[in-house]
Amino acid sequence: MRRLDSPVAIVLTIGGLYVGQSIIGGVTFSALPSVLRERGISLDHIGLTYLAVVPWVLKFLWAPALERYRLPRIGPSRSRSIVLVGGLISAAGLVLAGIVGPVNVWPIMATFMMIAFTASTVDIACDGHAVESLSQQHHGWGNAAQVGGAYLGAAIGSGLFLVLVAQVDWMGAMLVMAVLLGLLGLPFLLSPASKPEAMRTHQPSLREALGRLEMRKGFALAALYAATQKWGLVMLGPFLVDAGLDLASLGVINGLGGMILGVACALLGGACVRFWGARPDALSEGRSLLETRLGGNGRPNPMFDLVRYLPQGEHTVRQRKLCCLRYLLPDVECCGSLCPSPPAKGLKTEFDGQADLDGGMTAL
Repeated sequence: MRRLDSPVAIVLTIGGLYVGQSIIGGVTFSALPSVLRERGISLDHIGLTYLAVVPWVLKFLWAPALERYRLPRIGPSRSRSIVLVGGLISAAGLVLAGIVGPVNVWPIMATFMMIAFTASTVDIACDGHAVESLSQQHHGWGNAAQVGGAYLGAAIGSGLFLVLVAQVDWMGAMLVMAVLLGLLGLPFLLSPASKPEAMRTHQPSLREALGRLEMRKGFALAALYAATQKWGLVMLGPFLVDAGLDLASLGVINGLGGMILGVACALLGGACVRFWGARPDALSEGRSLLETRLGGNGRPNPMFDLVRYLPQGEHTVRQRKLCCLRYLLPDVECCGSLCPSPPAKGLKTEFDGQADLDGGMTAL
């Protein structure tokens, strides 16, 4: 059990989910348009594939509601149930697409729209689980699993799938993708669910997020990136098919060529950042203020170490240095593990305010 809950196991299990999601993306945005063109479908009908990007662009609209379901106030998260249901629907959708066939344009487009909505919803839960389960020092490995999974999944979905269509048939290729999707999600489903140390108090809210200017800018940039990235792939395959390239050769180019080029560019980008240095972000001065023990005048900095990361068993718990006393307000609960001096369970009288104040100040 302990091995399955280790950071390495978490990274590998979420990596499998990211590979599965990218298989779906590779089939939808690279392989499907190529097969449609090879079967004689017109470019204007192939352009309908663009619609499958809509769930990926707009998934932030239902992400808060999904997170509220995924993270109940008490008890383990429901990440596994979301992944299980979403994986079953996606795999069934791929089998259905195999039965429908690529020449029935409207049914196949409707099927892939359903798969896209399901996969984008699973992606929300997967991202949330990665942030929740990995400590801050391991977030980089989680991001590596996401990027690496994207390259590998795209190579399978846009490369191996086309080779299978050319060598076997459309139905056989879809069945292989559905089986791979199930196998990649199995380790995550078998891994143990983490249990929170205290009641969850944070409730994700789309209204609160949209009320912040930086979040609105982030949503707009993320939507623009997702749309342009996927839309840029759709017509590349059909144009190569029109140029005389067969599906098997196109699959090799998409699979091996795309993965090699992607990894090479990622390494080149990392080398450039290492050589020229990363540009300091806008929060660097704020971080410096929170991480400096003494101020510019030589006096103790009251902002230093306001939030601490303390080891508790195999996990790291975030905790404030000072109690905010918010639990003294009517109908407001304690912050849980964030609180450095949680109130004792029991009576709450008119004298508790001063007692809790004294207890909160002792955290200094």
